[in-house]
Amino acid sequence: MTDEPEAQAMSRDRLSIRSWPFLTAEGDGTQLVTRRSLAFSTADPRYLPVLHYIRDFGLVLVSSEFTREEDIYGLTEVSHYATPDARNLILMNTT
Repeated sequence: MTDEPEAQAMSRDRLSIRSWPFLTAEGDGTQLVTRRSLAFSTADPRYLPVLHYIRDFGLVLVSSEFTREEDIYGLTEVSHYATPDARNLILMNTT
C-alpha cells in the first residue's frame, strides 16, 4: 500500500490537504471537513496541519461518522468541524 504524493495548500483561512489514500481535509475558516482512514493515526505528523487549523480557528466538532469512501483506504472517519456560531446555526436548522 503506497500513498500518492501529498498535496497541501494553505492560505490565510483556507486549508486543502490531499494525502491519498489516507486523508483529505478542506476548510474555509468557518468550517472543516476531514476524511481520514482509520489506518492513519491522528498522531501522524502529516495530521498536524489539521490539528493546528482546528485550534487556530477555534473549530468544534459538529458531527463524525464512519463510512467507506471509494478513494480512502479502509474504514473512513468523516468529521465536520465548524466555529461555535456556525455549529449553533447548523444545529438550529437540523433539529
